[in-house]
Amino acid sequence: MTDLAIEFTRDDRGRPAAAPRPGAGDPQAARLLAEFLTVEVGRTTQGVDHVVARVDAAVAQAAPWEGSGNALAFDIGADGIRLSDLWREPPCERTIPLDALRAALAAWRAFIAEAGGRD
Repeated sequence: MTDLAIEFTRDDRGRPAAAPRPGAGDPQAARLLAEFLTVEVGRTTQGVDHVVARVDAAVAQAAPWEGSGNALAFDIGADGIRLSDLWREPPCERTIPLDALRAALAAWRAFIAEAGGRD
């Protein structure tokens, strides 16, 4: 997944939001990644920094970081992130490579920082 297949916008209140880009090669993977950024990582640079630190620790220690948030369950390790819907039927699960995850986190942080990192 070299192309992130997501785009960043602002919602009607001016808050950062990620969404799948129309025509994404794997729309479900793009949707899951966008939801992970917006809902689980959050809309502050501090939230992104926290997740980046947890990803780095999981990879360095070769011990996955598993969790479940508001919308998704996730498992982060050296191979990337496995994202799973918690509430949708039928359930959906995709694995996104580590380099694509890192690129998405960096792009998301930069987009949030443009607005001063406010939530």
